Amino acid sequence: MVPVTLRAMPVLMMQMKNVDREFFDDHKKRIGQVHILQSSGIRPLPPAPQTRSGTPDRSPTGCTEQTEKLPATRPGSGFRFVINNAFVLPAILSILFSSVPAAMAAGNEDGANDETLTAAAPKQRDPVALGLFMGPLFGPTAIDLFDTYNSVLGGPGREFDASSLIGATTRIPAGDYFRISLSLESYSLRFSESYSQEIFPDGRGTPDKPKRPVGSRTISEDMQVRVIPAFLSLEVMPVKSQFQTYAGLGVGAAFGWVFWSEAVASTWSDDTRSGGLHLDENYVAPAARIYAGTQLGFDEHAHGSSLHSMFVEARYSFIGASFPFFSAISDQFDPPIQALDDDYRLNAGGFSIVAGITIEFRQEAGTSR
Repeated sequence: MVPVTLRAMPVLMMQMKNVDREFFDDHKKRIGQVHILQSSGIRPLPPAPQTRSGTPDRSPTGCTEQTEKLPATRPGSGFRFVINNAFVLPAILSILFSSVPAAMAAGNEDGANDETLTAAAPKQRDPVALGLFMGPLFGPTAIDLFDTYNSVLGGPGREFDASSLIGATTRIPAGDYFRISLSLESYSLRFSESYSQEIFPDGRGTPDKPKRPVGSRTISEDMQVRVIPAFLSLEVMPVKSQFQTYAGLGVGAAFGWVFWSEAVASTWSDDTRSGGLHLDENYVAPAARIYAGTQLGFDEHAHGSSLHSMFVEARYSFIGASFPFFSAISDQFDPPIQALDDDYRLNAGGFSIVAGITIEFRQEAGTSR
């Protein structure tokens, strides 16, 4: 609201103008009387000197002649006047106090008009936004799978390496503080290593009677898991601002394929271990995710740019895939090992941090969706 003092200025100036007009009209009358006296050669008596008691001084030095001949002068020459402060100050205060109610009434009227315009203006809907992101993935786990791999196959490795993930998400407004997110991303898990073994067909013997190996083998492992998860999520935005924090919870499914091959080079001709492609199949697995992020709006967005913001997001995803990893090589071991025929669960998700940009599909004024 405009301050009352500023709103009072037009009224104050008008009333000051009226006071000036009345003052100068009265002054013109006084000037006319002075001109008449001056034209006749008579100058008005100055006021008699006052004594300390307040009575006129009647001493010879205090007395003046009643009239004095003066030469005729041009009307208005040499005349000066002083404004009486005792009159002007009350007039200004009166004008100020009388103008305040009028200014307040004008301010109330303007405020009512502003509220009417605000209520009449249609509320702008948040547009649909597309986000593109990428980032690292940490911690896909397959604990039971690698326990069997270490104890039965003899390899030393313990975990998959995850590639960087890339993806896209579409965010659809669902009220002032909620939105629905549809996301799709892709990444891969890979485990590869090579190691050597000595071959003991009948075991290593005892410490007192150790047996000698009949040969050696070198094995190269290559396991790959392609993961393509899709999530439907609900996001909440507690505070809407240029720097906006949000959190979300999503469910969905992961699609992909799993691949495992071995290359075995053995010096023993009767070795039952052989390489080849042991596993190559597609899969579908359930998925869930919880996440939180911050969206940083660009200043240029106010000028109509479609590039709305960048965002940083921390997520934890669970993808419960299950595969019969070792069933294809169970017949290469004698006696048979039951653990090789089991299914092994792999959490193909994990913790990830992604960064991306948001592009808005803003509707032009006057068009409809």
